[in-house]
Amino acid sequence: MFTFVSMHFVIVDIETTGGNPQNSKITEIAMYKCDGVNIIDEFVTLINPETPIPPFIVNLTGITDRMVASAPVFEEVAQTIEEFSEGCIFVAHNVGFDYGMIRAEFRMLGKSFSRPNMCTVKASRLVIPGYTSYGLGKITKELGIEIKGRHRAGGDAYATTILFQLLYKTNQDLLLAQITSNLSPDTLNPKLDHEAVSELPNKIGLYVFYNEFDQIIFIGKSKKIRKQVEVHLETPKSKKGITMRTEIARIDFHLTQTEYVAKDIHKKLIIKHTPKYNTIPKKTII
Repeated sequence: MFTFVSMHFVIVDIETTGGNPQNSKITEIAMYKCDGVNIIDEFVTLINPETPIPPFIVNLTGITDRMVASAPVFEEVAQTIEEFSEGCIFVAHNVGFDYGMIRAEFRMLGKSFSRPNMCTVKASRLVIPGYTSYGLGKITKELGIEIKGRHRAGGDAYATTILFQLLYKTNQDLLLAQITSNLSPDTLNPKLDHEAVSELPNKIGLYVFYNEFDQIIFIGKSKKIRKQVEVHLETPKSKKGITMRTEIARIDFHLTQTEYVAKDIHKKLIIKHTPKYNTIPKKTII
């Protein structure tokens, strides 16, 4: 159980060559360590992505190939990132992107990176509701928080830190509820590649759970496949859900264009395979 006593947070922002962890690289990272009230340490550096930076990214961030040419590659700062964030809650605005990109960089080095995390977008909506937009630029402007260096890691991370401190001061209990525990190998089937879960698409479609004998044990549908799969793996509330989680050895998925199509295919697949953890439609039971 989390508690704010002696808890440290590392507020992070990154700049990248694109928006997909599978084919993008980090060009800059900024990390501010905070106890909720005070900033106690910081780490900011450009990173050589070892690939050309697309023109539209250069226009957005101002980071050029020439600027990163002499910067360290990710492997050279990986240990610093790991040590700097050790024992901290990983905080970012739209945390899924920053956290996912950093985890992807670590995976390319054959390493894992796992931290409890918190999204200041979700936390802001909960702690200070009523604003028209919670995008970093708009919410900080409405709150009077100046961003010195928009779309640069240092400027955005510092502004996010000020926003986080405001949220912390306003309601620590609601913030506490926003901390997400990451998947723990100890609670999952040893044959499940839990790192691969972060590679699942967050799009409309179906997901299929298999046991170690390659038998289908559950078929689900969702507007955001990865998010729903993570719910199954991280926070099952029922005895059935807890038991199923221990049996999941492999996960597959199928994207659909609409929720209606997903719902139709979902029903047909359940009738066909009768997975042990799905509820079979009554009208199909003879």
